[in-house]
Amino acid sequence: MVMDGIRAWWERRRDQHLAIWKTMTLGSVILLLWSLWFFMIQGNFQPSDDGSVDWPTLFSWIAVFAGIVGLFWAAPEFFFYQGHHTICRAALEIDTSAELRNVRSEALESAKILGPAMEKRIKEKFAELGVDEKRSKKRRS
Repeated sequence: MVMDGIRAWWERRRDQHLAIWKTMTLGSVILLLWSLWFFMIQGNFQPSDDGSVDWPTLFSWIAVFAGIVGLFWAAPEFFFYQGHHTICRAALEIDTSAELRNVRSEALESAKILGPAMEKRIKEKFAELGVDEKRSKKRRS
């Protein structure tokens, strides 16, 4: 029941998927780079004599773990959506209807994955160049 609500929430934000995955991937990279930089500057973990916790080092280890897990989880999804965004951008830059017909199915599929806003832009481009969304059936005489 909770998962259905989460799925519905996620589907309502289909237009934002690329931005969400990009932010998560960039955040994971930043966490990983910051923690690696910290370890290079700070040096190895050296326990204190009084037995207290070295909080910056602990937070850096948590950042390493979070960055690695985040990259393994978010980066593949980001590249998936980025690939579809690239296909749509290439289709939107085409100026001739013949070329647009060649990439029509890929552009429609990618636009569907990226959400209603991109679908609208692609369909407007088809209408602008006179490319029918549905292929018309030719009659043989």
